[in-house]
Amino acid sequence: MGFIQNLPPPLVDAFRATLEEVTDADALLHVVDLSHPAWVHQIDAVKAILETMDVVPGPSLLTFNKIDAVGSDALNQAKLDYPDAAFIAARDRLGLKTLRQRLLNFTQQS
Repeated sequence: MGFIQNLPPPLVDAFRATLEEVTDADALLHVVDLSHPAWVHQIDAVKAILETMDVVPGPSLLTFNKIDAVGSDALNQAKLDYPDAAFIAARDRLGLKTLRQRLLNFTQQS
């Protein structure tokens, strides 16, 4: 689980409580900082916590942010491992129009 296992128990509980808020959501936008060295472990940690929850949110869209801050190897690996994800650079507004459209598609499916 990476960073979750290294957190003090009160912070783990706070993280879990934050994720439990998504149980009322129509969809989950899971934003990952692709420039963080442990991004894979962070995705796994969120998935593990979601799997322990009684109520799982509707559809989920994994979104990688800061694609402008990584090399092509990391970006290509993320695209290979998560082909259905969205890829953005929020600071530069790169990919936000596509992300917005994909989120609208989620709401239309609900």
